[in-house]
Amino acid sequence: MRYLLSSFAFALFFAGCATTSHDPPRPDPVKILEVTSAEIVVLKTRPRQLVIKATGKTSTAGWTHLRLVPTGRSRDGVHEFSFIGEPPVGTVAQVLTSVTGTYMVPVGNTDLRVAQIVSKSNRVNGILNPFRSTR
Repeated sequence: MRYLLSSFAFALFFAGCATTSHDPPRPDPVKILEVTSAEIVVLKTRPRQLVIKATGKTSTAGWTHLRLVPTGRSRDGVHEFSFIGEPPVGTVAQVLTSVTGTYMVPVGNTDLRVAQIVSKSNRVNGILNPFRSTR
């Protein structure tokens, strides 16, 4: 009986090891193909926040984790952001796909007046309109 139980435990242990799945590695984020528009809007929250929103195009379907990332370059209220995402892995549709990325920052923590959004092929500026706000 002990032999049977120990053999069963041994088999379960190795069965568990054999069925462990490994997720494929995620691709490194890269800049999208093109930025088509950019805007900065004041969000009516407490504390108030600026929302930088950009739209653009990728060369294939299936991109994930799209976002705007500050590059650290700023001068005179102009801040630069890279529009990046993770390209798909495997076979995907080769079509231009519209995508959106955002970045939020508290109003009191920045001198941001212009957001320059950078892609592989172009740059688009979004200008803060202090009279336009959203909920």
